[in-house]
Amino acid sequence: MEFRRLADEIADFLLEESPVGSTFMGVHDRDDQLDDLDRDRVEANFAKRKEFIRRLDAVERSSLGLQDRIDLTVARQKFEAQVATFEQFEFLSLEPIVYPSVAVQGLYALFCRNPEPDETTLSCAASRLRQFGRLLEQGKKNLTRPPRIFTQMAIEFVKGSRSFLSKSIPQIAQTAPGKAEELLAANRAAQAALDDFEAFLEKELLARSDGTFVIGRDLFEFKLRKEHFLDYDVETLLEMGRETLAKTKEELARLAQKIDATAQWQDVIEKIKSEHPGPEELKQAYERSMRQARQFVEDKGLVEVPKEEKLLVVDTPEFARFYIPYAAYSSPGPFEKQQLGLFFVTPVDPKLPSDQQEKILRDHPSANIRIIALHEAYPGHHLQLVKANLYPSRLRHFFHNTVFVEGWALYCEEMMRQMGFLADPKTWLLQLKAQMWRAARVILDASLHTAKVSFDEAVEFLMREAMLQRHNAVAEVKRYTMSPTQPMSYLLGKDEIKRLKSKVEAKQGARFNLAGFHNQLLSFGSLPTKLIAECMLQ
Repeated sequence: MEFRRLADEIADFLLEESPVGSTFMGVHDRDDQLDDLDRDRVEANFAKRKEFIRRLDAVERSSLGLQDRIDLTVARQKFEAQVATFEQFEFLSLEPIVYPSVAVQGLYALFCRNPEPDETTLSCAASRLRQFGRLLEQGKKNLTRPPRIFTQMAIEFVKGSRSFLSKSIPQIAQTAPGKAEELLAANRAAQAALDDFEAFLEKELLARSDGTFVIGRDLFEFKLRKEHFLDYDVETLLEMGRETLAKTKEELARLAQKIDATAQWQDVIEKIKSEHPGPEELKQAYERSMRQARQFVEDKGLVEVPKEEKLLVVDTPEFARFYIPYAAYSSPGPFEKQQLGLFFVTPVDPKLPSDQQEKILRDHPSANIRIIALHEAYPGHHLQLVKANLYPSRLRHFFHNTVFVEGWALYCEEMMRQMGFLADPKTWLLQLKAQMWRAARVILDASLHTAKVSFDEAVEFLMREAMLQRHNAVAEVKRYTMSPTQPMSYLLGKDEIKRLKSKVEAKQGARFNLAGFHNQLLSFGSLPTKLIAECMLQ
């Protein structure tokens, strides 16, 4: 009982620390507030994390059951990683995008799953809009010498956010005349605060943005151990990435010869990319493939689909399009009554010249849409994360592991091909191309954050080795610079799950059942695979 009380105290602390995060988690008692990023407040929160580490260490582990021991271990190691990252690479002074992102995401969180907001929600929105100025002023006070690319990304984010405030909020206000005046006045103040912050970024901060995004080898490997329970070092990751990249290229060449014996694999892929839906059909193509994937999973009985779930395919919000060039997924909060996921598809800007539209559409080939649909939806992210939301431990929902989450979705791509959903050799060829990309992510994740390659070298590497268009390669590397140890998650996570599957199969022998393995694997929440293995192999 002592640990359960401490676990609830930690969960309450995390919800109180971030009202915006609470909204996304499905807890709505602070929907009228934005996060407080005053330096003294944030430093006090990290001191609180250190206190929790000490208190977790004082718990008598032998008195706990396996699942409580896992919750304790995950919370402790995650706090260790967060504290070390804050102390060595402190986001308040180095990441300008945090401030407008918290503000805009806080507003978006109120409406993304609530198309017909009531007066209470609109009052909360007005309150959050009025707090834009306070939050952005905190950013102006805290920011010192960030990496130049981080400041440029913040500028892009502010520019992308402007249409959300100038278009979406007035449209929402029209649906609620009683709240329109309050909402529009708050919106004008928020837009003015964003304009002021953009001017600060461009005219003041950019000139002194000479910091580095490199977190260094020691912190990178510390995060691997503490966040992901992985014993890899940088050299092992680089070797793994390079080996997978080389083997994948060999497979690509062999398969391409079967499709067209007269062409190189690069030429075969270029031809496949010319077969794509039109700009006005793009979202519908993803939705159709998503529903086909769901039906296939149910027909084959590959994994149980939760009754509570629902998934909508929607346009990517304008403010997020610069870092979501293709498609992405937003999961429902674990405490939401309605488990509604959002499958984002980034539309093609109709204002672009036709040749530029065609260039973008070539990154949405029809053969690849089926892969992305199963990766993001069924049986990938949506199904896994909704099942994770059903886990009864309140604390576990705050510490989901990206290596398992991304690894599961990539594992599903391979598994669904083996089961017959991706039977077209063209799709298999694009899967292999995407595997090159995932291998390149492993290499660049370790290389960027240990200063082995520069930003520009990483972009060139993606264009050369993963065949990405320049604008998409730039968007990818921007994300890598801000999320150390996340880009490598896909390939490592898939390998971890496959190794666990082999161990379970060896243990169970003739009793092994694929659906049973999947259902049990997903029943513990989004834990590091090493901890799931403790549950499945005991």
